[in-house]
Amino acid sequence: VTLEELEKVKNCEICGIELIRKGMVGDAVCVDHDHKTGKTRGILCNNCNRGLGMFKDSPETIEKAIKSLPNLNNIIINETNNYV
Repeated sequence: VTLEELEKVKNCEICGIELIRKGMVGDAVCVDHDHKTGKTRGILCNNCNRGLGMFKDSPETIEKAIKSLPNLNNIIINETNNYV
């Protein structure tokens, strides 16, 4: 990715948040890359880039996480912060 290409991207390619160009806050710009090949995959915010890393760049694990999201709506937390 060249500096010119990087400057053209204004929003995270996953979540769409407007990217900032300094610091390491959640909306800081990150060049996402494949750790095995080094090939650039996209321009992301820090949060999305770290999220992919937490899933170890595994499409299968990310897909499982997506499928589990509706189940999270069924979890109720009572007054003592215990899951029901």
